[in-house]
Amino acid sequence: MLVLVTIAAALLILNFIIQLGLVSTCIHYLIFAAKKRPLGASQWGDNTTLAVILLMVLAAHLLQIALWAVSFMWIGEFELFRDAFYHSAVNFASLGYGDVVMSEEWRLLGALEAAAGVMMFGVSAALLFAILSKLIRVQLEKHGLNLKAGSSE
Repeated sequence: MLVLVTIAAALLILNFIIQLGLVSTCIHYLIFAAKKRPLGASQWGDNTTLAVILLMVLAAHLLQIALWAVSFMWIGEFELFRDAFYHSAVNFASLGYGDVVMSEEWRLLGALEAAAGVMMFGVSAALLFAILSKLIRVQLEKHGLNLKAGSSE
């Protein structure tokens, strides 16, 4: 059990580091994009900025899933990376298909990966919401619209 807890703690910490790196990178990219071309200057530019950020989010989650998959192979649960990655993706997304099940000894890692996935997807959703909110607000202001509560505009 101590080995399982140690592995889980290491994986969770690495997931947190990847997620923090993602958030930081996305914020810096948004700043870079805004300095290059002010937000709201063009819909195409804003869409491109958002697309790049979405790709960064996807890449970070795929990296997190791969990290768990490699760990599952390292402990001997899977021989093929594709099987380990599939199982890891199902866990991370909290789908819980149950078509591939780990041994009783390591099963708790799947539940911990699901908990990590929920947290990481939550942080990513909050990040995307904040960025989308900013982009929408800039576009509305560009067109002279104000959608504050109680506003008649």
